[in-house]
Amino acid sequence: EGDPTPTVQEPGPGVFERHGYNFVGWDKEIPATLPAGEFKVSAVWELASTPESCFEISNSGAILGFADGITKPWGIVIPATVNGISVTSIAYEAFYNERLIDVVIPEGVTSIAGRAFFASSIYDNLTLPSTLKTIGHSAFSQTQFNALTLPEGLESIGGSAFDMCRDIKTLYIP
Repeated sequence: EGDPTPTVQEPGPGVFERHGYNFVGWDKEIPATLPAGEFKVSAVWELASTPESCFEISNSGAILGFADGITKPWGIVIPATVNGISVTSIAYEAFYNERLIDVVIPEGVTSIAGRAFFASSIYDNLTLPSTLKTIGHSAFSQTQFNALTLPEGLESIGGSAFDMCRDIKTLYIP
């Protein structure tokens, strides 16, 4: 009749995909033969580099948002250069009303314009660079995120920059 004990079979390519992330493995070792009863594992992911072709940039180095016609990643690591231009800022409404998991803004960015992430959701991590000097008016207004660390060198925060950010549990202000 065969062995009724379930066994583990490793998935083939493409079974575990999360756009913008690399599958690292499982949170615990999976035995060759599963024990009786409930056995839970969770996938472990790492944020992948986001190709520069995913972004539009101005000649002055402002990220204008996602490029047209791309599949938007859930997690973004904004590169330090896009099309040979150094990224120095995030433009007005660049990521307006986007749904993201993680956002990493690169070193070298000195300003985040007003409404840059207005009404967006950043479910896990928002990483700001140490070079950031200015956060514009309503830059993160109505944005959902759990925690934020403001960099030491930050010089100005515009009015309502964090207005109606009701989900913030941890905010570090230097």
